[in-house]
Amino acid sequence: MKLDLGSPIAFIISAGAIIAGIVLLGGDLGRYLDPASAALVVGPTIGTLFMSYPAKEVLNMSKHFKIILGMQRFNPLQYVDMMSGLAEKARSQGLLALESEADQMSDEFVKNAAMMVADAMDAEIVETRLNNVLDAMTARHMQAWVLYEKGAAYAPAFGMAATLVSLINMLMELNFEDASGVASLGINMSAAMITTFYGTLLANLWFNPLVAKLKVYHKAEVDCKRIVIEGILAIQRGTNPRVVKEMLIEQIDPAVVRKAQKASPAAEASE
Repeated sequence: MKLDLGSPIAFIISAGAIIAGIVLLGGDLGRYLDPASAALVVGPTIGTLFMSYPAKEVLNMSKHFKIILGMQRFNPLQYVDMMSGLAEKARSQGLLALESEADQMSDEFVKNAAMMVADAMDAEIVETRLNNVLDAMTARHMQAWVLYEKGAAYAPAFGMAATLVSLINMLMELNFEDASGVASLGINMSAAMITTFYGTLLANLWFNPLVAKLKVYHKAEVDCKRIVIEGILAIQRGTNPRVVKEMLIEQIDPAVVRKAQKASPAAEASE
């Protein structure tokens, strides 16, 4: 399976650009590496997520990486071909033949749709049940990306809180009677701002991009499942397989269809 390495590559490039910018502007990179500041931002952010949501949901965030890396891809054209094949089978052998086809399906959603039609279930019930499954899936996915949205909100807030902690400590130790105390004011002030920097990075370099990526893959999965719903209902109505394929392709971005059509002859030639 071809992985989507766009996210890790983009993260590395973004982090590298920030580091390069710091160095090129004459900054000392070592001064930006402050474990105490990182702990004041990362620790409370993670802790608040655990306080806000069940621990199992927070721990499940680690499972989202296979989605972000594209290990669960949903290609609409593959689903069109799948439904077209089912339409051909139903046309030649009847709706009952979908039961044997369903046993070979790896996608549970398609399998359940085919089984319901093979069992001669009413079309309205089939549509309602499949849409209910789709709604339940959307609710689960929303719970996942809401965690990241909350993390994106919490991180800058705790960055500011950590900055206040640093400023309080600095002011409590500030001594204007001693020249060294005044001289260290700029250094201590910049150290206090590092926590805000960490919070901003955590929100905009990690949480917010992952929210966007999860939503993109969610939409791709929903689009494919809608193709299944439209396709199985058309099959149940006895629609011609060619018409089934045409009506399903019309739901796909034309650019995606054209790209697949251009790649198809090349793939056949290579075989």
